[in-house]
Amino acid sequence: MITLARPLSFHFVRPFVLLTFVLSALCLLRAEVARAELNTRNALVTLAPVGGAKSVEMDAQIFDVDVIESGDNTTLGGRLTFKIHNTDRFSKTSLLLGFPAWGGGAVELNDKNFSQFAISTDNSPIQPDWQTLPIKLGNESRNVRWLTFPFSLDEDERATIQVNFTLNLGNDPLPTIAIAQAPAILWKNYVGSARFTVHFPWVTTPEQFRYSAPSGSTFDGKTLSWLFQEYNPDAPVVLQIVKPRIWREIVGTRSILAQGPNAKAALSLGAQFAALARASVAAYQSASETDPSALQPPLELARLYEAKLRGDFGAPGDENALRSTALLQWQRVLQLTPSSGEARDALAQHAFVLAQLARHSGHYATALSLLDSARAAGSGKVAAALLDGEVRANRIGLTAQQMDAGQWPEVLAAIDAGLLGSEAQNDQKNLQPRFSSVQARVSIADDLEQVVVRIVPYPRASAQHEQVLRQWMTSLGRQLNATPLLDNDAESYTLLLTTVLKLPSPNDSSLPPELTLIREALSPTDMRITHVDNIFTSDDAFQAEYVLGDSQRVAQARLEEIERVLGTLRAPAGEETQEQIRRVRSGALDFYKTGWQSLLSSSAQITWRDSELDPNPPTWELRAGESRQLQTVRTTYQAGPIIASACGALLMGFVLFGAFWAIARRSRRRAMQM
Repeated sequence: MITLARPLSFHFVRPFVLLTFVLSALCLLRAEVARAELNTRNALVTLAPVGGAKSVEMDAQIFDVDVIESGDNTTLGGRLTFKIHNTDRFSKTSLLLGFPAWGGGAVELNDKNFSQFAISTDNSPIQPDWQTLPIKLGNESRNVRWLTFPFSLDEDERATIQVNFTLNLGNDPLPTIAIAQAPAILWKNYVGSARFTVHFPWVTTPEQFRYSAPSGSTFDGKTLSWLFQEYNPDAPVVLQIVKPRIWREIVGTRSILAQGPNAKAALSLGAQFAALARASVAAYQSASETDPSALQPPLELARLYEAKLRGDFGAPGDENALRSTALLQWQRVLQLTPSSGEARDALAQHAFVLAQLARHSGHYATALSLLDSARAAGSGKVAAALLDGEVRANRIGLTAQQMDAGQWPEVLAAIDAGLLGSEAQNDQKNLQPRFSSVQARVSIADDLEQVVVRIVPYPRASAQHEQVLRQWMTSLGRQLNATPLLDNDAESYTLLLTTVLKLPSPNDSSLPPELTLIREALSPTDMRITHVDNIFTSDDAFQAEYVLGDSQRVAQARLEEIERVLGTLRAPAGEETQEQIRRVRSGALDFYKTGWQSLLSSSAQITWRDSELDPNPPTWELRAGESRQLQTVRTTYQAGPIIASACGALLMGFVLFGAFWAIARRSRRRAMQM
């Protein structure tokens, strides 16, 4: 018996035919990917100062890049934004800015592929010129072409420079988006913040990315971003993608395959795609965007990313980016269902792991934000002790970063709060100078002395500095029966005092040790002011002995103790956090040492006036540690006695002349009579 086989329905055959086509296309694409090389010779290069900038910082740089399908080519368009700041508050600055054609390593800018590169500031266009100039990045120096323009900034001025660009990446099936950052090292200090954002023309998946660097990016289905704070530019940002036209055709084919003959077949096909082509992400993302209040799309996306992290679809390419994306989806799930234990546990664990990664890469602020998210999740999967330890490690790392950036008030506040332990607190309490310079001027006239003292706080003025000074001034005023006045500007305090000649107590406990020189300038070991009247002159004599040794001994003792403690911190610690504590503690001690060394240059100027009208009173300059005997005599001739004597002498002359004249006349008469 011959039985005719019933032909299969075309509706059931079609999905499998198309599936075979897509898989074949993916195999061919993967072959092309395997052969592809990263092309970084058609890159965007950051703005940089030619020859460097001593006073100008880059506060922020923002790269907003749109991926555009241009027929068979791939085009980049968008805007580059650079925010710069002249940190010199007293001087204007002019510098030559530009975009070098070399961005370090194999990264180059090819101006022939730009159809637009319009530079402007405050909506005013800037006309640049090409020049060949030197540039040094790392240990390598080159003479390269720069697209340059002059730029000026007033004192403490901030400015924004923008570039609207269009760049053709060609028809490469795997175009490379490269952004060179190394030239930004030529600005003063680190870049304040940096954001690199790549916008895709439609919702896509990380499957379109062949290569992505550096790690730590975030992706929401349509936008891939890198965000950095206190950015030390080094390696370029590189993203290699499947070009939009090819990817659009693959996505379109998958969309056709999704139109199965019934729901069960469509779900089965969707499962195969999730396992073989990883296409479910885009579908769930699209559904989530269509209905943001729906729970199922972000939940399924989150679970799909979890499967990818477990390696269900093979080894994950960029595990950090994948974990970040999973975290975003779990956050959305938790917003929609705050009671979800699954979301709380996953969110806390991912945030904790990402925080650890951020800490190890030096992004402490990002890590602390992630740890806040992990703690807010309230999951038992991450113990509070672990969170506390990680928070402390990040704050210590952030303190070390602030120390490297010279942000000493923040570092000292962290030490004072006990973040770096009791030993660092004791160092600060016993060895940190609150003032770094004392310049005293003492003017003595009759029985009064006028005192003007300029005191420089360390590292900068604060309420605590003023409180210490006022406590001592209150005590000093009681001792001298005077009212000291205190003035301050942005950089120093000025003490004004007028008092009768009276020595303050050498045992005043309220006197900060850094101000010992003031007590020494007000307390000479011996002072004598005498006045002697002679017949025709008067002598005013000033004699005093000043010993400024204690001020030097105080500073020298602290310096010796600092050196002793530094000697115990020479050996690096084995554990990362302990090493950072050691490094910050050593850096703080060096900072304290600088303050005490500066105090050794303090001085006192002593002036003696025997008269308010004296235009050139004798003045002596004394340095900390110096001992000197001061003495001078001022002789003044007395006009009254001198005039009286002269008049008496003149009168006597007249008398004698008269007497001689009378005798001579009498003698002449006698001679005539004879």
